[in-house]
Order: sequence, then structure tokens, then C-alpha cells
Amino acid sequence: MPAQPVAPVADGSDGEDEDDIVDDDIVDDDEAEDDSDEDSEDMDSDDANEEDEDPVERDLRMQRLRTENAELTADRIEASATLEEERLLTERIREDVRRIEAQRTALIAQRERDLAELARIEAAAAQGEDPPPLSPKPEEQSTQEEEASGGASGGASANPNPSP
Repeated sequence: MPAQPVAPVADGSDGEDEDDIVDDDIVDDDEAEDDSDEDSEDMDSDDANEEDEDPVERDLRMQRLRTENAELTADRIEASATLEEERLLTERIREDVRRIEAQRTALIAQRERDLAELARIEAAAAQGEDPPPLSPKPEEQSTQEEEASGGASGGASANPNPSP
């Protein structure tokens, strides 16, 4: 039975809406049933071929299948290893990004301190005063504290390579 289109809708549309119903939409003319029959026939012929197959040919075919299976297994193992390597590299990159971000934050804070110190020096200079002494850098400050305490650290940091 040929498909019969439904009369155009009275709402003024051109009838090309996706919701339009055509008679052939209702008819279940799926051809999948034919395909499944053919597939089962193919399976029957495969079974028949296996029964008629020479044992040597069957052994060769099975060996090819085992080889193919082993290759696929090796490919899967390799893919898993590659995926794990990529995961580890990604984690290392994330750690590096976190470390760099922490360094950046520390540098921004140091810059702010330096700008504040510069503003203090410029303000003192604008008033005609001698600039105040610069505050030591943290590593210089720890060295000055060690010198002031008389080398209480045992002299290990004062002379790291003592000669005998």
C-alpha cells in the first residue's frame, strides 16, 4: 500500500513540520526481520563449514585467532600503561602549576612590600629628610641575627666547607 500524505494543516503552515503524520509512519515495514533470517542462515553455514573443515586448517585458524587475541591483549595492556603514564604526567604538571602559583603569589607579595618601601623612601626624600635605612631581606636578616647572637648555630652555616 503506497504512503498517503495527510491533508495540509489548517493553521497556514506548509505541512513540512516534523510533527506531521504520514500513513507510512504507522506501518511497521522494518526490514530487520529479513536481515535476522539471513544472519541465522550465515551462522548455520558457518557451523556446517566448521564440521567440514580439515583439522589442520582448523588448527591454523585457531592459531591465527589466538595470535590476534594475544596482539589485542598486548595493545590493551600498552594502552593502559600509556594512560597511566599520562595520568602521572598530568599530576606532575598540576603539582608544578601549584608550585609556580605559590611562587607567583610570593613574588607579588614581595613586590607589594618593595613598592611600599619605595613609597616610604620617596616620601622621606620629598620632605628633605635622609631616607630611612632599608630593611634587610629575609635571608640577610637571618644572617645578621646569627652574627648578633655570636654564631650560636655552631658555626656550621658561617663556614660550610671547613678545611682540616
